[in-house]
Amino acid sequence: MKAIVALLESKRSLQAISIVIFLLTFYKAATMSMTHDESSSFYYLNDVSVLGHLFDKNAWPNANNHWLNTILFQLTSNIFGPKEWVIRLPNVLSFLIYAYFIIELCNNFKSFGLKLFVFGFAVTNSYLLDFFATARGYGLGLAFSTAGIYYFSQFLQNKLTKDGVLGSLSFLLATLSLFSYLSLYFAVLAGLICVLFFEKERRKDLIKPLLPVVGIALVTILLVYTPLKALSGNEEFKWGALTLMESFTSLFTNVGYSKWYMPNGTFVFGILFGLLSLILIYALSKSSTKEEKSALFFKFSVLYVLLFLIGLVLSRYIFDTYYPVDRKTIMYIPLISLLVGVAINEYFTIKFSNLFGYTVGLYFLIHFVFSFQSNATREWWYDADTKDFVTQIMADGDQNANKTIGCNWFFYHSINHYSKSVYQYKLILHPYNKDIDVSKVYDYFICFDSDFGKLEPYYDVLFKNSSGRMILKKK
Repeated sequence: MKAIVALLESKRSLQAISIVIFLLTFYKAATMSMTHDESSSFYYLNDVSVLGHLFDKNAWPNANNHWLNTILFQLTSNIFGPKEWVIRLPNVLSFLIYAYFIIELCNNFKSFGLKLFVFGFAVTNSYLLDFFATARGYGLGLAFSTAGIYYFSQFLQNKLTKDGVLGSLSFLLATLSLFSYLSLYFAVLAGLICVLFFEKERRKDLIKPLLPVVGIALVTILLVYTPLKALSGNEEFKWGALTLMESFTSLFTNVGYSKWYMPNGTFVFGILFGLLSLILIYALSKSSTKEEKSALFFKFSVLYVLLFLIGLVLSRYIFDTYYPVDRKTIMYIPLISLLVGVAINEYFTIKFSNLFGYTVGLYFLIHFVFSFQSNATREWWYDADTKDFVTQIMADGDQNANKTIGCNWFFYHSINHYSKSVYQYKLILHPYNKDIDVSKVYDYFICFDSDFGKLEPYYDVLFKNSSGRMILKKK
């Protein structure tokens, strides 16, 4: 019995769960309809050489090009063809990197319950997993930034140049995946340096190992300077939340996946803010009883999260940027889980850590079972049936005939993807237009039921699903 318990409370059990989740994510990526943003990226960028885009200000009219993601899906699709799983493969594989480093970071916690909590929130999270199953830079950014946090935490302990370099290179890749990670990179690096320089007796020994770390950070700035300047000039950073509370509320609302048993985002934000405040007050009033390694990781985690949040606030008021919202908030997930984990680990007993960790961790595992969807994402919910709709249209009537199609602009890029990659343009799509086009009657029209009033004089309903998405056919 003890052997079974020991196995269940080991790293292997978390690794086994990770493998199961990886397989589910791969299945989702292989079968789910292409979504709006990834279809747009693939259509406009797959045949374009983007290597030089980092130094071309005219190449950044919008933020749709997640540079490293584009490089990787170009590589995989050129080898295996433009299938869904191929285009999404880089992000699917990056889940393995992400899960591996989350589990490694869990080694900083003494109780398995606390490890289960961190793993539960950071890995068995359906909203987060949506982005490992889609061809955008979000999964890659999460994977590489988590690797960076791990290597910097190792550097904090052993001062080995190798770990510092790997940490900086990881954050370089995270930033090239999604430019938003540059701010986290700066915060983590600044937190690392601050904690290291608190060790007065070893300051002189830190200059040499830190030089390549800072050097890679400077190279990162040079690589992303032109895109960031161009995107800022095009006001691409004017999308997001107006307040930090709204930003976190957005995350917790999405993590809940609209399940009845999950509290609303504002309530969760209030509970988390209150919990962390109490833990930090308690921490300041009590000396750490844990070993130095644990205390260092605690200081590092608190400091880089605080610096990151301060950076977001300063950017909001100095540069008039907005806070992350919806999909951009997933970068908070590993930060929150690790911060809560290290705080409880540092200042509470193993008994309390296990009680808290098992309760909340198992809650997240159960939530994953009920919330994971293999055929849709929360962010691009409307594209869940787009592939099936296109298939139905092509199967209706003469399957070899060209067919014209109009659509609500939400569906445009995904329909365009299948028209190009599967049906060799036999499905002739109308020009891109955000207005419902009634100037011409197409053979078919894909829309929401709210659009039908404008289209009813020209079309009959061929199919309508339970969510109100419709296929219309010319009368």
